[in-house]
Amino acid sequence: MSLPPEARKTPPAAPALVFAGAVIAVVAWLLPVSLKSVSKGLLRSAGAGTPSVAAFGRDLVDSEKIGPAKFLLDVAKAVDDPQAAALDRALGALSSRQPALVAWGGWDPSLDPLFNLRQSTPYGPSTPVLTFLIPENARNTVRAYLSNSGSLGVQSILKTREIASTGRFVPANRPGGQPLDALILLAGLLYQGEHLSPTLQREVRALAESAVERNELGDLEGFYMDLLSLGRRLDWTQLGELLKRTENVRTVGEYAHLSRVAPDQLPYPFEFQLLEEDWDHFAILMDSAVSRIPVLAETGIKKFYNGPESFTPDGQFILGEAPELRNFFVAAGFNSFGIASAGGAGRALAEWITEGEPGMDLSTVDIRRFAAFNGNTQWLHDRVGEVLGLHYAMPWPNRELESARPFRRSPAYHLLQQANASFGAKMGWERANFFAPAGERPVIEYAWGQQNWQPWSNAEQHAARTAVALFDQTSFSKYLVTGRDAEPVLQWLCTNDIAV
Repeated sequence: MSLPPEARKTPPAAPALVFAGAVIAVVAWLLPVSLKSVSKGLLRSAGAGTPSVAAFGRDLVDSEKIGPAKFLLDVAKAVDDPQAAALDRALGALSSRQPALVAWGGWDPSLDPLFNLRQSTPYGPSTPVLTFLIPENARNTVRAYLSNSGSLGVQSILKTREIASTGRFVPANRPGGQPLDALILLAGLLYQGEHLSPTLQREVRALAESAVERNELGDLEGFYMDLLSLGRRLDWTQLGELLKRTENVRTVGEYAHLSRVAPDQLPYPFEFQLLEEDWDHFAILMDSAVSRIPVLAETGIKKFYNGPESFTPDGQFILGEAPELRNFFVAAGFNSFGIASAGGAGRALAEWITEGEPGMDLSTVDIRRFAAFNGNTQWLHDRVGEVLGLHYAMPWPNRELESARPFRRSPAYHLLQQANASFGAKMGWERANFFAPAGERPVIEYAWGQQNWQPWSNAEQHAARTAVALFDQTSFSKYLVTGRDAEPVLQWLCTNDIAV
C-alpha cells in the first residue's frame, strides 16, 4: 500500500536531524555500548511518524553522496528499516559505477578542479579526508588555490599558518607542522566550499581573525583539534554534510569527543602533537635536575614540551628498505634513544642505500621482522605498554615478551601445552622453546648464570640425536619451488634426497 504524496513529504528540518543523528550513532558505535544494546522495537517506536532513514539515504545516493548514505545505511540496518535493503543495492550500484568517488565519499564540484574526484586513487573506500591533505604536493596545490580566494574568512584562516604561538600543535610553518598545516587547509576548503553552516562559518571566521590579531591560536586550536579527530575518521563528503548541519564550534567538539573516547582511536597523525603540561609529573624530574645543576632553579623554562614518544612492539628501532616499496628506506621508532643511536643507525642506513646491504647483522632492527598483524591496533595497545615498562629493565638476551599473546597458534598448540611446553613468539606464532618435566613450571628464570631450562633443553637434544623427536613446524615458512629445474635446485639446497 502506498502513501499519499502529502504523507511522504519530508519536513524541512528532518534531513539535518536524521543525518546528524546518524553520524552520532555511527561514531558512537566505537564505544563499548553500541546500538545493538538498544531494543530495535524501541527505536522503531521512537521513530514512528518520521520519514524513513533509508529514504533519506536514497536522496543522498541520488546526489552522489556515497559516504553520508553509508552512514544512513548502517543506521537503517540497526533499526530494521524495511527499505535498508533497497538503499544497500542503490549504494552498491552507485559505488560500482563511480568507484573513484567512493574514497572521497561522493561528488563535490568545489573539490573536483583540485583533485579530479573521478580519477582512481590508491586509497580504499571512504578514506578519511586528512589522508589526501597530508602529502606536501597536495597541500601546496590546495594552498595555491585558496590563496586566490576572495573570501575574507578563507584568508583569515590561511593567515593562522604564520602563528608561532601554539599549545598542542607544532606551528604549521615549522618542521613537524604538517598536521596543523593540513588542518588549516581543510578548514579553508570547508569554508570556501560553503560546507560550514552559516552560524558555524561566522564563529570560525571570528576565531581566526582573533587568533591572527593576537598572534596566538587560542580557542581556534580547539576547533582544529576537533577537526583533526573528525578528519581522520570521516571522508570529505561525510565531514562536509555533518558540518553543514552543525550550528557552532561547541557541537563540533561534542561530535569529535564521541570519536575520541574509543580507546583504540587516536587523532592522526598523533605523533606530531603535544600534550597538556603535567607539572606534577615533571616536578619529580625537575627536583632531581636542580640538585645536580643548581642554576636550573633560577634559569626557568622557556618552552615546555610534553608529547608522545614512538615505541615499537619489541623495543628495537626500525631500519632498512621497505619490503613493499623498492628504494624506500626507513629509519624510525627509536624508542627514546634516537640521539644515542643516530650515528650508527645513520651510517648503517647510508651503507644499505649505497652498497645494497648494511655491512653488519641488523636482523634485530630490520623492518622485515614485522608483518601486517603488527599493525593491529588492539595488538599494539596491549604490547607497547609492556615494552615501555621494560625500557630501563635488564635487557636479557632472548627475552620473551608476554603481552598480546597468544596471537597465532598451530593446530597442535593444545597438545604442546599439555606436554608442559614453554612458548616463545616468532612472527606472532606460539612456538615451543623447551619442555619442562612434570611438576616443574615451564617458565624462563632470567639470570646471569646457567639458565633454569638448560638441563631440560639438553635432554631434548640428546633425545633428538639418540632416539626420536617430533617438531611442530607450523610457524616455519613454506616454499613451493616449481619449474623444469626445481628438482636439481632442491637437490643442491637440501641435505637429503628429495627425489621421492
